[in-house]
Order: sequence, then structure tokens, then C-alpha cells
Amino acid sequence: MARRRGFGEVERRVSRSGQVTYRARYAMSDGVRHSRTLATKMDAEAWLAAERALIDRDQWTSPQARKEAAERRLREAESNTLQSFAERYLAERGLRPNTVRGYRALLKGQILPFFGDAPLHEVTLAQIKAWRASLDPAKESTNAASYRLLRSILQAAEEEELIDRAPPKIRGASSAPVKNVAIPATFDELAVIIDAMPDRLKLLIVLAAFVGLREGELLELRRSDVDGVTGRIDVTRKVDKDADPSARGACPECGRPISSPKTAKGIRTVHAPPPFLSMLQKHLLEHTADAVHGVASALLIVARMVGMLIGISALTTVGLRAFYAASEKIPPASEVCSGAVQLCQAYRDEVRDAGIAQLHAVFVGAAVCAAVAAVLALWLLREAPNRRARNTGGTMPV
Repeated sequence: MARRRGFGEVERRVSRSGQVTYRARYAMSDGVRHSRTLATKMDAEAWLAAERALIDRDQWTSPQARKEAAERRLREAESNTLQSFAERYLAERGLRPNTVRGYRALLKGQILPFFGDAPLHEVTLAQIKAWRASLDPAKESTNAASYRLLRSILQAAEEEELIDRAPPKIRGASSAPVKNVAIPATFDELAVIIDAMPDRLKLLIVLAAFVGLREGELLELRRSDVDGVTGRIDVTRKVDKDADPSARGACPECGRPISSPKTAKGIRTVHAPPPFLSMLQKHLLEHTADAVHGVASALLIVARMVGMLIGISALTTVGLRAFYAASEKIPPASEVCSGAVQLCQAYRDEVRDAGIAQLHAVFVGAAVCAAVAAVLALWLLREAPNRRARNTGGTMPV
């Protein structure tokens, strides 16, 4: 007999074999009944309470539709293996080619041999611990990098709702102890190293030690990146550490491609220390192509000197003419000071105004010269970016 409740009813049923079950059922407003048979009365009442809660929250769908959705999610989970999702992870993250190659090596050598085609939802904390125990203990850094990659993949799967929750983090698994601590060379040791290097490589040691450029950044420096006058160095490219002969622009000899720095902060401007500026200039003169620093550099220096001389002479002439013109308008001191023997304040003010007129003429002339120089520079350098882009591949490394 069915026992009615506030919502639905629970019916006790006895099979021919004597087994007791309880059928919970309820009817919706459209008259359609939904039921489920459970082993205990408590389970039947709990099911009815859960159905009522879904209706109250306006989240109800038919039990059959929910069952089909759960089965569909299970099938999708079975097809979403760690290997297949790892391929999506590498393709959709916008990673650098070097990073992708490194991750593929970790997947192929460390992760997939253990997990294989295991579905994502079956990768549990216990399995991860068993996997870590199977790794070569001598490769601590590689093991830590592999764990970081595996955890990142599982967290991405959680974000896409392919698994309910990523396994908890294992403390200390993502880092490896530092075995070899780098000890910077002392100034005396650096001096010995620099003296022992060939002439064209001495500057490389100086820039590495005192400017902080990395190996790949040093190897990819070009003459167009260096200002020999101020010592400014623009870091915009680097030679990759790993060889990839198939990459565009890879070196035909070593196979290492050229790329931009790993992060936006890696693109920066640095300066050679003033004590080494002469060394930088000497290097540029001795170890770059003649076409780069020959006639062009000489003309630049001559133009600067001539410009300074002409500018100083012109501004001095203009200022003095303005001063003399203003001085001629000053009455004699006897008239301004009403016949006084000593110079009065009124006469001193007249002379001061003449000096101000001189300075005003100099400043106006300098402003006019600067404006003319700016317009001339814009006109002369209007195609400089295009020329630099065309010549980048042909400039010689520093």
C-alpha cells in the first residue's frame, strides 16, 4: 500500500521471492508520473526530497533525461584520456615552440608511459604517487618538471569541467633541490678571463658579467642594436638554446633558431657601464663591417662638430646684435640719473633690459634652430625604419 506524503508517495512492495523494495513516485503538473524503486524506505524518501529540491530551485528535468546526460558525460569522460587532452592543452595554450617541444619530451618520456590512455577522471592522487615512485630518482629536476606539467594539465581539465576536481597537490613534488650552486666570478677572476679571451670575444664577457645579458641575447646582438656613442643596447631577439633545423630562420650550421625573448619584460634597453664604453667603441670599430662604421660614422662626427660651431657662432652673433641694438637706445647716464656723478638704479635697469633682450634673442634663435633641425631630421629619416628592417638580416653581430 502506498503511503502518501507532502510530496509524492512511497509504496512498499514485496516480490514473489520475499524481497522488500520501496517505490517512490510523484506526479508533475502535466500529469506525468515519475518513479524509482529503491532498497530502503529511507532511500526512497531521500530521493523524493531531492526531486522536490530540484523543482523548488527550478532546476528539474525528468529523471530519464538526467540519466541519459550522466551516461553521456561518462562516455565523454572515457574518451577524454590524458593523452588526448594533453594534445589539446599544448595546441590551445599559445605556448612557444621551445616550450611545446620540452613538454612533448616530458609527456613522451615521463608521463604517458605510465598513464597511457587512462581517462582523466581515473588519474587519482594515489596513481600520481605511484607514478612518482616509478621515476628515476637521479633525475630530480626532470621529475619535478614532469609533475608540474601533469598538474597543470589536470587543473586545465578541471577548468573545462572534464573532471570534478584535480587531485590535491603533493607538497615538494614541483621543485627539486639545487645541487650545484653558481658562484659568481670575482673581479680579479673576470680580469683573468677577459685577458684570456680572443679580442673579438672580450666584450662578450664584459656584457655578460656587468650588463646581465644572457647567452642567447649576446649571440644575437647586431650592430644596429648598439649605440656606440651612449652605450645603449636594445635587446629584442635571442638565439634559442635548443636546435630546431626545421624552424624558420634556423642557423644552417647549428640549427638553433632566432626568436624574441620569452616574456615582454625580456624586451628591454640596457647600457654598457661607463668604464667599458671605450672598450665597446673599440670593438665596434675593429670587429664590424667597414660599411657600418666607415664613411657614415665620420660624416656623423663632422656634422656634429660643424653644427656645434655654426650654432654657437650664429647664436652669439644674434645675441650680440640684439644687445648692441638695445644699448644704442639707452640715453647717457647723465640724462637718466639727472646729472648725478654715480650710476643710478634707473640706468642699471636699462642695462639689465638690454642683457635680457640679448638672452631673449639667443633663446628664440635656439628654438628656431631646434625646430628646423627636427623637421630636417624627420624628412631625412622618413624611410629609416624600412631601411633598418631590410638590413636587419645583413648586419654583422657585435
